[in-house]
Amino acid sequence: MTETLLQFAGAAGATLLVLYLFGGLVMWVRFHAAGIPADQTVAVLPRELLVVVGLRTVVVEIVVFALVAAAGTAIASRRVALPPATGIVATAGFVAVLALAALLDVLLDKSMLGHRLTGGGVARVAGLAVAAVVVTGWFYGRWLNRRLGREEWPFQRALWLSMPMVVVSAATLGLAWEGAKGPIFPPVKIVRTGKAGLVEGFFVGETSSEILVGTGLCDEDDPRIQNLVAVPRDEVAAVVMSRSVRLTDPDRRRAAAASVGVDCPS
Repeated sequence: MTETLLQFAGAAGATLLVLYLFGGLVMWVRFHAAGIPADQTVAVLPRELLVVVGLRTVVVEIVVFALVAAAGTAIASRRVALPPATGIVATAGFVAVLALAALLDVLLDKSMLGHRLTGGGVARVAGLAVAAVVVTGWFYGRWLNRRLGREEWPFQRALWLSMPMVVVSAATLGLAWEGAKGPIFPPVKIVRTGKAGLVEGFFVGETSSEILVGTGLCDEDDPRIQNLVAVPRDEVAAVVMSRSVRLTDPDRRRAAAASVGVDCPS
């Protein structure tokens, strides 16, 4: 019983560590795309936030990809001619289809590039990562076929051996999407105590003692955050925040500024 509890605690701790690291990587990509000092900003964010970001970014992808792999493996187990790596091939094919759909979407509407999607270095690396997942899935599938054989292979074992590739594919796709899409932040207006005045911009994050605000809310022609301001919590009288907006969308940036009571000059 004790050994089982220790194994469970170890697995839970390892899962939280992976989510923490992945959440930090996701936030680093977001900050880098927005022009914020990524290393320094991620370092001060609370661990709980990074775990939540990692969970939110990857959990849906893992569930969807696991269902695709399970369906492919189940179909293959009922047909003698199909190998045990069918689920992995289906997962890699699913990634390829999603990447191709995104590419066609951009080719059909080139205004998306630089608006909803970014063409920066992080986006290019994300595209290469997706391509690497497809290639890796092919090699991993070949290894799985050799390990289990093509005849009378066990369904449950084939499914479990497919899960590492499922997790890698889901995490890569989630991170690739974060790197490819235009940076999104909620507009915020902070009313400070006394005569300290207002701080207007984009909500970037918070620590136990400060709220991090990116300036440039009304500079609609700049797709990046201009400066990062740390507002001490003991100076904050009120915070007004609205729905997130893409930094690359001038029209919605103006509307977002108005939604928090900021009147941008014409």
